[in-house]
Amino acid sequence: MGTDTQPQEVLTEGKYREKYEEYRELFKGDKEKQDMLRERFRVGMGAEAIRTLLAGLDLAKLSDTLRKEMADTTSEAKKKKISSG
Repeated sequence: MGTDTQPQEVLTEGKYREKYEEYRELFKGDKEKQDMLRERFRVGMGAEAIRTLLAGLDLAKLSDTLRKEMADTTSEAKKKKISSG
C-alpha cells in the first residue's frame, strides 16, 4: 500500500478522515483490497483503543531492542533520542 501511515500510529480525527478517503479512492471497486483494508487498518477511540494498542506490544522484545541500540551507539544525541521514545 502506498501510504505513509505506520503500524500503531495514533491519528488525529482529521488525519484519520484524510487516510480513509485516500484508501477509499485507492481501492474503489476492488472488493478483495477493501476486505484486506478492513483487516489491516483498524481504528479505535479512547481507553479501549489504547489498551488494544498496548496489548499488541511485545515489551520484552522492545526492551531488548532498545537496550541493544543503546549499547551499540556512541552518539549521545542518538542515546537521548532512543531513551526519550
